Amino acid sequence: MQFRRLTIMIPVMPADTSDRWVGWVASCLVTLLLTPYWAIWFYNSPMAELWNEVAGGSFFPAGQQGNRFNYLRNLVITPGENRVHAKCVLCSMTVRGTVGTATTFWGDVTVESGGSVGRADVWGGRITLMPGAQVWMPTLFAYGGPVVVDSSIRVNSSLILSSPRTFYAGQRSWPGGGVAVFAIALLLTSACGGSLVWGRLRERIGRAARRPFASAFIGVVLLVVILPSLGFLAVVFLHTSPPLFLLLLFLTPVPYWVAFVIGFAAVTERIGSRFGLAPPVGARLRGAGVLVALMLIPILGLFVMVPVTLVALGAGTGILPLKRPETRFRNSSP
Repeated sequence: MQFRRLTIMIPVMPADTSDRWVGWVASCLVTLLLTPYWAIWFYNSPMAELWNEVAGGSFFPAGQQGNRFNYLRNLVITPGENRVHAKCVLCSMTVRGTVGTATTFWGDVTVESGGSVGRADVWGGRITLMPGAQVWMPTLFAYGGPVVVDSSIRVNSSLILSSPRTFYAGQRSWPGGGVAVFAIALLLTSACGGSLVWGRLRERIGRAARRPFASAFIGVVLLVVILPSLGFLAVVFLHTSPPLFLLLLFLTPVPYWVAFVIGFAAVTERIGSRFGLAPPVGARLRGAGVLVALMLIPILGLFVMVPVTLVALGAGTGILPLKRPETRFRNSSP
């Protein structure tokens, strides 16, 4: 009796394909874990708050006199000076007189001896109450740094809110924990974004990153034209179809976030490759490190972050043409 050997062929996934899928799943999980951090970071950012105040017409309350406003140059409220509102954009404020509400964007508020504030709102900075500051139960909010109050000053802790583990590009103070968390989150975003796409789409995004002006233009269109249009549509749905309003409200940020993550990885890889040959992940981390270093520079960091964000958002869509049109001239015989 003869026995025949039965051979069962089990398909085996190639090693490179298997590794690609493992990397894709890991990158998706890390990106998903980073989403709450970046969502809270943006929601409490100086950019969002400044936009809300300007768009809502509440940058300075109407009908009130005695306001002061500075930008780029530090603002000092001198002794004996009494202001209802004082605001500083891309600068810090020192209070030696009296201010009802002190607000800074990308700057700090320092109340020195003899100075007094009723409320301080800091977006991208810290608040410091020095010995001798004349305050009584102040309301202090600092997004992007700590609130430091001298022990001799009586305050209500329930009226103090700070985020020392948050940092915004271009702010003048560097909270140690905030800078570290910001740098790690940015490095992880860059490293994981490059593993979310591959093939022809990855090529399109990479070539788009090499065309920063065209990509930035698309980013501007997405933020200035399409996003407000979706917001108007959401308002319409709020009165006509609340379920569609909720759906649009929660789904609109998703494609923007995905496009930014993918595009940011391509931009950082492009920057990192300029410093020499390196694996894609190494180039992305190197490029992200360069951007982090630039964003730590006061004021300048903001003007680095904004164009990089626009280019990344535009490049991440992958809708730029793969190649520029080429014209070929052929000699034709009569």
